[in-house]
Amino acid sequence: MPDKRPPVMRRPRFTTLDLFRLMDSYVRAGEEMVGRPWRLTADAARRSAALVEQGLLGPWSAANLVQGLGTEYFNLLANLATAVPTAIENIANRLDNPPAGLLSDYQVPIAGADPEEIGTMFEVGPAGDVPFTLPARVIDASQGWAAWYVDRAAITALLDAATAAAFEPLDCGGGRSLVTLLAIDFRVSDFGRYREIQLAVSLTPRESAAEPGAFYVRIIVSDGFSVEPGRRAWGFDKDVFTDLPVRYRADHAVFHTGDDRPGDFALRLPRFGSGRSVDVPVVIYSVRAPDAADAIAGPVRIVLNRSGSGEATQIGGSVGLRLGDPALGHCFCSAPGVGCLCETLRRLGLDRALPAANGWTERMTGQLEAPCPLG
Repeated sequence: MPDKRPPVMRRPRFTTLDLFRLMDSYVRAGEEMVGRPWRLTADAARRSAALVEQGLLGPWSAANLVQGLGTEYFNLLANLATAVPTAIENIANRLDNPPAGLLSDYQVPIAGADPEEIGTMFEVGPAGDVPFTLPARVIDASQGWAAWYVDRAAITALLDAATAAAFEPLDCGGGRSLVTLLAIDFRVSDFGRYREIQLAVSLTPRESAAEPGAFYVRIIVSDGFSVEPGRRAWGFDKDVFTDLPVRYRADHAVFHTGDDRPGDFALRLPRFGSGRSVDVPVVIYSVRAPDAADAIAGPVRIVLNRSGSGEATQIGGSVGLRLGDPALGHCFCSAPGVGCLCETLRRLGLDRALPAANGWTERMTGQLEAPCPLG
């Protein structure tokens, strides 16, 4: 009986595709190392030329023009500084997740046999008739975050047995590790249009030469469509709390429950920055249960290839965090079946300490790749 499971979600085995993707990655390595800096420079030159055109054709301001060109130059230097490590990471990700057209690129003959399926697709929804493909795209979103250093033991206490057996909290020195609270406004994405609050801890796999990554302890979403694909594809557990709006102001954004009154949860994040990033790989870890469509179970590695504009990071920052109180307002735990995120944040002490850093991205795009087993 033919194996109908998507190839990137099966247990590893060496195939003709593996041989071709090794050849492809070897060729692409040089292209990435040389081509990425050229692409970044060309993009910066194009945007700089547009600034000059606007200055010549629109209201002239030498100060604004110099400031704009200086910003583009700074962004170019920052992106060039990370070009080589980002290229290496992208090459490694290409090995784990071969692009959909790889077999066609090498014209692998399929005469006399069914073509091997490339890519991953789930059918989700109540009737199981809604296609959801990987990688999943984020086309337009805004993201803010704040990060704190907390005791490693407090993070370990948040992990279940399976996660603790595969990962350990990242050691940032002094017995502390990093925890991040993120708020995202998804406007156009394969996951739908909704808001999301994420509590992420920084973990490292218990294996040699492992790189740190984010692990989502809690994810709360304002719409339920992303719950099933998130669980089936990546092993993300999401809770639905529909009353989760975002309010934008010129210098900040507030993600809150209810009407943003006393007793309601609220996360106030500075809205700032003119930086730009291009195809930066973000490593995410998860522990995945087996699905009927595939055979991968246990710890997995996921990559979010992320780009952003209008972004910046700062030390400290005027972040405001107000935890909910179900006796006074709308807390997450007021929804049926939703655990109290505020109690978790309170145990970590995030409401009693200033964040170590925070950041904002005005326009975020990206692709969330299919998971791969560790090792």
